[in-house]
Amino acid sequence: MPSFVLDVFGPVRMPVVYGTILTGWSAGGIIGPQLAAIIRDRFPANPGVYTYIGGAILLAIGVLFTFMLSDKRFEVKGTAGACSGSKRGINLLFTGNFPFNGKS
Repeated sequence: MPSFVLDVFGPVRMPVVYGTILTGWSAGGIIGPQLAAIIRDRFPANPGVYTYIGGAILLAIGVLFTFMLSDKRFEVKGTAGACSGSKRGINLLFTGNFPFNGKS
């Protein structure tokens, strides 16, 4: 998953996007079972049905957020061989101009 996030959002946005994904995943792991327990306590006749409906609603909200996002890929601006200042390491990494591979 980190390589997918890197390909889609680029090296600048990757830490923020991946951190958001992991935070959401963690929140779901903590809140999800508690919500299922609350539903089970409040609706003892059919807890499975209500839990399923709650999950479907959350899934629908996630799908709506997905459609609201842009699918435009992140593109690195500038020339391929340009390396300057703090971006030197990133440019060396993504342009393939490593000093030890014979391309520099």
